[in-house]
Amino acid sequence: MKKLVIAFLILIITIPVSNAQVQMFGKYTHEGRVEPDINIFGYAGPKTSKVKLSYFSLVEKSWAEGLVGVSYSPFTYLELGLMGGIETSLPAVPNGGALYRGAGSLWMGNDKISFYTCFEKGEGKGDWWYKSTAGYSLDKKLSLGLMSWRYNGTGVFFKHTEPESGISIWVNPAYDLEFKEKRITVGIDIKI
Repeated sequence: MKKLVIAFLILIITIPVSNAQVQMFGKYTHEGRVEPDINIFGYAGPKTSKVKLSYFSLVEKSWAEGLVGVSYSPFTYLELGLMGGIETSLPAVPNGGALYRGAGSLWMGNDKISFYTCFEKGEGKGDWWYKSTAGYSLDKKLSLGLMSWRYNGTGVFFKHTEPESGISIWVNPAYDLEFKEKRITVGIDIKI
């Protein structure tokens, strides 16, 4: 199954891209380990188009997924997305994994404020995930806000961006609502 996800990653990397981002972060697991995570997200199609092909992939030590779908922006301040794809996991992951996975997302915002939420669902009662952020940009380099993220926690986030390079560094101190413990996630985003 991991070979299938890696083949999917190679496929989406070769799609003509209008906007893409690579995200790498380390998160503290409930076992007290730091676990690396790599995400790739992007759009294919003209930047000004209201409808775009969107894709997302994620690789962790015990989990991988690849999704492809459509994003629709009826206005500059609103984007709706639907994606479907594949997932894989090791038996040690709670509730295992299925072959299929679906996702829906909503983004609203402008240059100063933004709200984003995403929900994913696979097979089984416990095979779901969410991430929601509400952010405020103090200027072009510094933003902060609130984030709630299954398996990472609910708390604040701080992000520093270097606009010339497209690189952002962020931190999310949070409380994990499922495992009832404090967490911290530190990451880097690279716009391509």
